[in-house]
Amino acid sequence: MEHSFTLHETPLIIFTLLMQASLGLSLVVSLLFVFAKTPLNKSLNITENGKMNTTLIRRVYGLAFLLGLLAIISSTIHLGDQLHGFYILGRVFSTALPREVIFCSAFTGCSFLIMIFLTRLPIARILLLITPILGLLALIFMSSFYGQMVQTNPAWAFGYTFMRFLSAVCMLGGLLSAIIVLAQIHTTGSNILSTKSMYATAFGVMIIGLLLSFIYQPNFEFYLANVSGEVSHNIYGYLTQLSLSNWLIAIGILVACIDFSFNFIRAFSSQKPSMLMIVAFILVVIGLFISRDIFYALKNTEIM
Repeated sequence: MEHSFTLHETPLIIFTLLMQASLGLSLVVSLLFVFAKTPLNKSLNITENGKMNTTLIRRVYGLAFLLGLLAIISSTIHLGDQLHGFYILGRVFSTALPREVIFCSAFTGCSFLIMIFLTRLPIARILLLITPILGLLALIFMSSFYGQMVQTNPAWAFGYTFMRFLSAVCMLGGLLSAIIVLAQIHTTGSNILSTKSMYATAFGVMIIGLLLSFIYQPNFEFYLANVSGEVSHNIYGYLTQLSLSNWLIAIGILVACIDFSFNFIRAFSSQKPSMLMIVAFILVVIGLFISRDIFYALKNTEIM
């Protein structure tokens, strides 16, 4: 069967992709601090005159806040009736959805606070520790919400849904962080060690996202094939549409890898930023959008 886009789910698709991109940005910064193995003031680059170079971190969390805010607005549009949100929050102990809303909102709020308090080290340490934890919990509850419906929709099993979302977090976060780093280098001439370290960390996170995709995708298809012993024709029709999504993502990551290699070989010496990373990001976003559309289309598919 031919797959038609579930356009009525577009706000929900936008919400998940924007929020996961926001979480990915936080993940890159967190890993940078973990692997740097240096005090926060050194990781944030205290200069000789004692001033802190926080432009890069502020840009990352500024974008994380903006994406998170747009994601929340998109989810509100998806609800239709804004007052329905208060009803959802009242069910915090009975379903994962209100917990997802709470932790996504808390993560977005902390991203905003980081921009304000980044130069105040005691507060910054706490926020930089708490924020990615809130993001991880938001992702877990985001996946749990779908996992709770696994009895009626096996396609939304928690494990595969979490892997799918985490893969998107890593790929989007890695690509966006790399774009921000390149903009920092080419607009300010900053070529400092921590900037290069974040670029390398962004590359590593992106590759992790690709590897996660390689792991869950074939296992997910095998899982669907064995839910009821064989794949029904409509499920097979949806899965065959994933080939376009997978190709777009693979080509996007390949383009990104080429740009990463060129920048390290040239030691970021180019005076003009390359458009390859932006092209790679666009290809991956389109691929993920198609994949996510199929993910939501499966809710109306009979498997059992």
